[in-house]
Amino acid sequence: FGGITLTSSILYLSLAIHQRNRIHQSTLLKQQSLLLTSIVEPLPPIPLPTARVQRDSLLETAKDRWNDEVEGAVRRLQRTDWSAFRVSLEDRVAALWGHGMEKGREGIQYAEEDVIKPGAEMAIEKGKEGAQYLKDEVVKPAADRAVEKGSEGALYVKDEVVKPTMQKGREQVEFINEQVRTPAIHEL
Repeated sequence: FGGITLTSSILYLSLAIHQRNRIHQSTLLKQQSLLLTSIVEPLPPIPLPTARVQRDSLLETAKDRWNDEVEGAVRRLQRTDWSAFRVSLEDRVAALWGHGMEKGREGIQYAEEDVIKPGAEMAIEKGKEGAQYLKDEVVKPAADRAVEKGSEGALYVKDEVVKPTMQKGREQVEFINEQVRTPAIHEL
């Protein structure tokens, strides 16, 4: 068996070397043929490869979109006519200011006619009623009692007349304030 194995191995290696030599010769002949043909009939120039952008991930796509948006915004800012924009903005602010002033005048007129004037009239009426009440129901009887009691009358007037009268006056002022404020708040 040793002779067959040795002979087969030598034959296999010889054929493998011969096949590689033939492939190498074939490649050389093709190159020489192409070179001679290109001298006689030159080939058209090979176009440059186009830039193909390959994205690695969704993150890269998002970055590109963001950059495109920023570039577009910068271009819009560069093309904007800022003097026309300023004039337009001034016109709009002036119109809003005029509208606000008009509404303010209407509010003041409403407050004067519908809130302050009736409230003042009510306050005057309540003041007259309070003064009459004080005169008839408090001051006159207190003065009569003070005269009757003499020196003790001054303390009596202070404790029994002035303090309750002041309290009654405060209650009337609070009542008037509520009457004036409540309609004004509900109608605004």
